[in-house]
Amino acid sequence: MRGRPRLAAEGGAMIESEALKNEWHVVYRSKDLADGDVRLVRLLGQDLVLWRHAGRAAAWLDLCIHRGARLSLGRVTNGELVCPYHGWRYDLDGKCTLIPAQPKTPIPARARAETYHCQEKNGFIWVCLGEPAHDVPVHPEWENDDFLKVFTGPYTFQASAPRAVENVIDVSHFPFVHDSMLGQAGDPDEIENYDVEQSNEGLRAGPIVVSQPAGDHRRIPVRSTYRFWIPRPFMPYLMKSFDAERCFSHFMPVTPVENDVTLMWVLTSANFDKEGGEARITKRNADVFGEDIPIVNSQRPAMIPEALRQELHVRADKLSVVYRRWLTDLGVPGAK
Repeated sequence: MRGRPRLAAEGGAMIESEALKNEWHVVYRSKDLADGDVRLVRLLGQDLVLWRHAGRAAAWLDLCIHRGARLSLGRVTNGELVCPYHGWRYDLDGKCTLIPAQPKTPIPARARAETYHCQEKNGFIWVCLGEPAHDVPVHPEWENDDFLKVFTGPYTFQASAPRAVENVIDVSHFPFVHDSMLGQAGDPDEIENYDVEQSNEGLRAGPIVVSQPAGDHRRIPVRSTYRFWIPRPFMPYLMKSFDAERCFSHFMPVTPVENDVTLMWVLTSANFDKEGGEARITKRNADVFGEDIPIVNSQRPAMIPEALRQELHVRADKLSVVYRRWLTDLGVPGAK
């Protein structure tokens, strides 16, 4: 049963930070929102109504200004979103165009929905609740037809967004969480020193080379070289190569729903073994993230600590340490 809209976060900290309000966040897959669809989504502790008309997606606060009803319970009629309570109509720009109870009376200027920036890129619908500080980065393989592209998820973590990001940029957990797939618990690889660079394009790290019993959707032993890129706080990307020709990537935008509820969307791109690859990549991703989720959910505190000294870091954690310092520089708070 759907209750009253949760308009603001319950508790503050991370999801109330201005830094995150000014970032772009994935709220839906483009192909899953058809013309005329109306959906309830949640971002940074706020309920949003997401809808589409004439190919254009719009994201607003899930609230009718009249009596506070959920607009996500409404419908699209003649290109306008109709409130389910009193039939007020709103155009794609959020302006009220009709009040049925008094159709001949001028509509008050305040009769508008609270609208947010919304765009589509890389197969996702992105929303910014504030003023965008940056554009959505270009996905390196998106325009390359040599790559099979497979969308999976979203995967739900009962943990903060930074915890979910750190999990996918951490190679040293592979042998233990993904034993017999991404490593071997009885014979883990030593993580050699690797480079981490910070620039106006975010963080880049690697190469990190490990042996894996079933390192991709072919489920065969491989020697894998990892390189990571984090262009914005919650947009981890990894490229995994096996030789000069064969490689695949994961683009994994992470959506902070609440301080301790996170969605991870995954776009996998592979330039090899593409026939029948979609089903096998889908199954493999379900296996990998299915193993990750209970471990990440178990971490305490759910938010990463603000002080590095609150956890013990080793050389293999270099990327995570730089990532935490970068979040601090960007104004993204952690746990007190």
